Amino acid sequence: MNLEQLDFANIASASSAELTLVLSEAAADDAVIPGWPSGLEPGLIRNMRVNAVGSIAVQLCNFSGSALDPTS
Repeated sequence: MNLEQLDFANIASASSAELTLVLSEAAADDAVIPGWPSGLEPGLIRNMRVNAVGSIAVQLCNFSGSALDPTS
């Protein structure tokens, strides 16, 4: 399911950024199984979780050693 396209801003090295997806069906105890794009830059640690009813948090942590502007 392709919910929407996310556009992260530049992420400094050893930092993280988080954006939110609205998904009305998301419940607090749901598991999230992400489908990450193949072109996402190396060095990014990726995480998705239900952060509130109807909301999915998408987090990227940059451990590449330099600032990155992730692909949308």
